[in-house]
Amino acid sequence: MLHPTVRTLSSKGQIVIPVSFRRFLGVEPKMKILIWPKPKEKKVVLEPLGKDPIEVGFGLLADWKKSAREIMKEIRAEERKYEERKFRKLGFG
Repeated sequence: MLHPTVRTLSSKGQIVIPVSFRRFLGVEPKMKILIWPKPKEKKVVLEPLGKDPIEVGFGLLADWKKSAREIMKEIRAEERKYEERKFRKLGFG
C-alpha cells in the first residue's frame, strides 16, 4: 500500500522517487517519465512513458482552457526567468 511521503529537493532540483512508487508506476532506471503541471492545484503529475509516447500524451491538454500558443508563451516566459536568475547567480547580471 502506498502512503504519502516527503522528499527533499536537492541543490540540483532532483528528488528520489521511493522504490514503492517506482514499482507501482512500473518504472525502471533510464525509463522516460512525463512530468506535467496541474496549474490550478499547483501540483505535478508523473506518468511513465510507454512504448508509444504519442499515445501517452494524447488528451494531455484536454483540461486546459488555454491554446497551445498561450501555453508555449507562458513556458517560454518561465524559461527566460529561470535563465535570468541563473545568469545573475553566476554574476553576469
